[in-house]
Amino acid sequence: MLMKPDPLSSPQAQETIRLIEAAATVVLVTHDGPDGDGIGSQIGLARALRRAGRKVWIVNAGSYPRSIRFLDSGNDVIVFNESHHQRNPHLFQEADLVILVDTGEFERIGCLGERVQARQGPVVCIDHHQPGERAIPGIVAPDFTSCGELIVHVIDALGIEITKDVATALYGAILSDTQQFRFTKQDPDVFAVAARLVAAGAEPETIAGRMFGTMTRDRLTLMTRIFNSARFECGGRLVHSVMTQEMISDLSVDREEIRNMVNLIGDLEGVEISALFKVFKPGVVKVSMRCKQGLVISDVAEILGGGGHKQAAGADIEGDLAQIQASVVKMLINKLN
Repeated sequence: MLMKPDPLSSPQAQETIRLIEAAATVVLVTHDGPDGDGIGSQIGLARALRRAGRKVWIVNAGSYPRSIRFLDSGNDVIVFNESHHQRNPHLFQEADLVILVDTGEFERIGCLGERVQARQGPVVCIDHHQPGERAIPGIVAPDFTSCGELIVHVIDALGIEITKDVATALYGAILSDTQQFRFTKQDPDVFAVAARLVAAGAEPETIAGRMFGTMTRDRLTLMTRIFNSARFECGGRLVHSVMTQEMISDLSVDREEIRNMVNLIGDLEGVEISALFKVFKPGVVKVSMRCKQGLVISDVAEILGGGGHKQAAGADIEGDLAQIQASVVKMLINKLN
């Protein structure tokens, strides 16, 4: 029995299930800069739908991190480029259904946004983020810790068995977004779902070891640079640091390793809020923020024009790094005070 609202009870969710059941051909797309939750959810859903006789493509705007490469054991994930478009010029138009996975906004799927938005057929989402003004209809469940957990309920609703290959991908998805079950919203449901996936054949030690058990030298070097530039406020309760293109130009690190840096500085003793200010192109600052249980950071992100979860959120802001950093740090200090 679910301890949180049933994600499939709304008319939109029921219509989404109906569309999936009726579709013979499906395209799955996740957000640009895909992470373990997006990729694992896509792969798990694709394998389940194929078992039920559907033809499924996974097409994304960008490549995924090396740490989750093992989840794509069948080389299912296609990174969209001109060559793929020439081989399948009408894929997005002719497929019966397109599903956005782990996002609900066309703007979040990179170069595929306009193509998907222009299609005549239905487009729905399966997402666990708080929906914004531009979110499309679908199965949306902000109370869920990960899209992978949500996909389990979708597969159940479709009446498809969760086999080992499906369970492995979805367990990896959950492990990714909960950061090894550290961020679970005090929700017992996620552990019940994880137990089901283990019973279906997912191997927790193997999956965790592949995703979190190794570290490259370049990642360690970047961590050192981030920690060295970190500054503390409010007696150490707030930490913030900067990452620039120059800091990573001589390193081989992927987007997931970069994305995780804000979590690492947040792990320092006494820290309640962490913020990382990333500048990869002139005039645009990507702000990533994390906070501990009992605090909420998403409201700050929304004020900045972004969004996310209560304890993990961010925004892209145009302007000068120093001014943006000073303004955001002031907002975070006020939150702690």
